[in-house]
Amino acid sequence: MKATIQFETGKPHYGRGKSIWTINKEFNGQRHMDNFINYITKSKGYFLDEVFIQEGFPFSEGDDYWTIEGNDVVWSCWDAESENLYSKNTMYFTRKKDADDYLNKP
Repeated sequence: MKATIQFETGKPHYGRGKSIWTINKEFNGQRHMDNFINYITKSKGYFLDEVFIQEGFPFSEGDDYWTIEGNDVVWSCWDAESENLYSKNTMYFTRKKDADDYLNKP
């Protein structure tokens, strides 16, 4: 799948709001993308801002995933209905902890 990922660098960006680093990259799936995101957040100290899936679905049938609905983290299992409901405007996570961390980020 192809995705555009935005990170907040945590560094001041004078006169233009928060400082953002954006990357376009192709991944082998959601887990591959999550590993990349975790690597960047740990190695650079950046915070995940947004993810935009450009092409493809983030999961295969039977994969567990979590989304944020309102102020709640919700578990689901990917199936044909998930593909029908798929939205590029929804954040999808492979681990509940990642969804909780995103929901509670500073």
